[in-house]
Amino acid sequence: MEITEININITSEEVRRKDGVYAFVRVTFDRVFTVRDMKLLVHNGAARLGMPSRKAQEPCSSCRLKVDLTSRYCSNCGSAHVSTVGEGTKVHLDVAHPLNQDFRNYLEQKVVAFYNAKVPVSDQLQLRSDHDG
Repeated sequence: MEITEININITSEEVRRKDGVYAFVRVTFDRVFTVRDMKLLVHNGAARLGMPSRKAQEPCSSCRLKVDLTSRYCSNCGSAHVSTVGEGTKVHLDVAHPLNQDFRNYLEQKVVAFYNAKVPVSDQLQLRSDHDG
């Protein structure tokens, strides 16, 4: 699978400081498949690629429509929402993600290289150490 296009929207300095998100990324593969809403993040001084995700949901106990796990009230019927899932349950679920570390490394290397080509040398990012070797 070949990356045929990368589109990066670089975030403001404020977003970088607050959320650690340096850019939002869209990648096209083989000119036929696009993945949007990836995030170029910096964590512990190293760049990593966050995959697109959605909030996990469960049915409202009153009206049975879906409610985000973290919501306090149902947006449809207004009932108080008490989550039935245990603590430690993932609140966000990946929509798309690499199935192995080699492909994740390839994707991150390409995205970080593209980002680094768009910013001054002083703002360039380094990959995580597990890319070394």
